Amino acid sequence: MQKGDFRIGTYLLAVPSFVFFALSLTGCVSTSSGIPDIFTAKIANGVNTTTSTILEVRIGYFGICVSFVGRLDCLPSAGKTSGALLRSLNASTYNVTISASESMDMLDLALVIQTKIFICLFVVAGLLYTLGVLSLFVLKRSFTAQQDERITRRRYTIRGASLALLWISTAFTLASALSVNQMTSALDYITDVNSTSRFRITGRKTLNVLQWLAFAFTLLFVLGVSSIFTRKGNTLGSSGSSTKTGDTNRGSVPLPPLPPPPPPFAPRPLPPPPPPPLPM
Repeated sequence: MQKGDFRIGTYLLAVPSFVFFALSLTGCVSTSSGIPDIFTAKIANGVNTTTSTILEVRIGYFGICVSFVGRLDCLPSAGKTSGALLRSLNASTYNVTISASESMDMLDLALVIQTKIFICLFVVAGLLYTLGVLSLFVLKRSFTAQQDERITRRRYTIRGASLALLWISTAFTLASALSVNQMTSALDYITDVNSTSRFRITGRKTLNVLQWLAFAFTLLFVLGVSSIFTRKGNTLGSSGSSTKTGDTNRGSVPLPPLPPPPPPFAPRPLPPPPPPPLPM
């Protein structure tokens, strides 16, 4: 594989990483296609299944999906109370008034799981990843500038900050995937042991798979970027960069003119002719 193909392939890895980050964080925010199926856990009501009660609550990072008989509503839940969610659900359902006494407990439990059990490590990972990619763009742009000591120091600083942000983001992504997997398994186990509970809590594998995919693509991207922006001796290079040492780019300051050539060689004068001989 040529250096140009490797560089382009590495940069393209950022696209699926952003897609997996976005899908994981927008689960249960709306009823768009596939979004309600991305959640960390769901709470099922196994006691009362009338038309005025909630049958199931799906829990995402910033939203919840509530299932009734023949209907599914999704709405953002960040910063809201169970009472505010219940009022929003009553306003969005047609000709159905949700029983507060039967549904408030499910919403309270869903908010506790969302805010106190599942830690938003993935949000931090996505933010750090975005900052790292933006700083890489700034680093790449710096290679179009004229080479001098100030630009070189700036490149070193941006490179260190970019790689630090990306590696920390990768670590947070791995920690989030592991924690979600462990927490959903623990909730499944507690529900199985406590068979007398009114609610059954089960995990969902879709979100966990998306997080593992985000970790895999992020790791490959960081490894590729680390091999592109390498340090060789006391210089910082970019694989495939158009800037080379000693070259000038368009728009840079032109080189000073060459010194004038030396004066032409002056021939040495001929010696004077010898004097004529004296007469005898």
